[in-house]
Amino acid sequence: VSQSRYGVSIPFVNGMYSEPLETTEHGKAFRGTIDIEVPRDSTEQTIAINSYRGKKLIALIKDKNGTCKVIGTLKQPLKLVGINKESTNTWQVQFSTLTPAPSYYTDGISLFTVNSQFVTL
Repeated sequence: VSQSRYGVSIPFVNGMYSEPLETTEHGKAFRGTIDIEVPRDSTEQTIAINSYRGKKLIALIKDKNGTCKVIGTLKQPLKLVGINKESTNTWQVQFSTLTPAPSYYTDGISLFTVNSQFVTL
């Protein structure tokens, strides 16, 4: 865990992103979900993970091919939907959003940067 001018940075060891098309009561929508495995090794780490509760999030993710995507929007922000203790050493953390269009591609990336209103993963 490190402190930046924007807030807390949380390292993770594994991550997965999915964006299936769902049928909702309002029509079709894309369920953007980010699942990450975070080492659970300190009080600071636990406080940092829990600080995402109730926050509006926009995530910038980068896959192993270097492709970057923006997950969530100002109107449909990403939210922390689950924190589970996977083992004595790790957390499984899940963020999710429901948007009318698939995620956008971008050229930039910034992992886990926090500002006063939105959190960028």
